Amino acid sequence: MIGPVLSVDALRGLALSQAVTANNLANSGSSGFRPSRVLLESGAGGQGVRVQEVRQETNGFSPVPDGPEMQPVAVLPAAAGSAGSTDAARETVRMILDSRAYEANAAMVRTSWENTGRLLDLVI
Repeated sequence: MIGPVLSVDALRGLALSQAVTANNLANSGSSGFRPSRVLLESGAGGQGVRVQEVRQETNGFSPVPDGPEMQPVAVLPAAAGSAGSTDAARETVRMILDSRAYEANAAMVRTSWENTGRLLDLVI
């Protein structure tokens, strides 16, 4: 049952990514706040997904680790005197992508358990 185990690992990583993104949005108006990003990587043997690290962003951001930095598209209003570097559009898109990936992995786990149950019903 390697498939469901890999999907559960992916669910954990995606849940952490959602939590970090929600934190970025919730604290976007805080003075001096720097958004963070969860970097995911391939699991053992190139299968599955796991968390590589949670990294605090610099002034720009890179859609891929160690890639070229890009500037935010729409920055949320910041508290008076803060630089404000949370890109609302990017954070929203990230939440949607993570949500869809989470749904797909949850469906994989659910289907696997349903098939296991059907198999056991046939055997018993």
